[in-house]
Amino acid sequence: MVLTVALSGCASARFYPVQGPLSTQKPVPVLKGTISGPFFSGSMRVKMPGGEMCTGHWERVQHDAGQTARPQDARATAEMADLWNNLYGHNFYQDKVKGSLMYSRGVLTGTAGTTIDVEFYQAPVDARDPVRERVEAIMGVGKDNKGNAYKISLL
Repeated sequence: MVLTVALSGCASARFYPVQGPLSTQKPVPVLKGTISGPFFSGSMRVKMPGGEMCTGHWERVQHDAGQTARPQDARATAEMADLWNNLYGHNFYQDKVKGSLMYSRGVLTGTAGTTIDVEFYQAPVDARDPVRERVEAIMGVGKDNKGNAYKISLL
């Protein structure tokens, strides 16, 4: 993922629970984290409710990565595609994310056993609006092994 914000170092990430046990809490917790790295890969971290720290690595998805070698990878890809479509609209994954040069994935692993699959997409920025920060066009989704799904934004 060519993250402009990553080129300058580090950005804040917010994970908004939209499905699962965390989304039913009142108030719904907003998980805070960071993402960093130059050009096509980097690191990410997020603090879970209760203090567990999840850290991991993200990297750009290769253009020809539409086919997966292992059945479990294909299932995970289909689940994430469904999550994109549920959160951002009908066929969003197929029409915008899949095959984009600005598509990245990663896995975060927590100190207490939580794992979170994350994906990010950076929409093209309108060249007629050069003042707009590129980070505003970055969106993401996540899914953990505890039944929670997240809408992710970078600030």
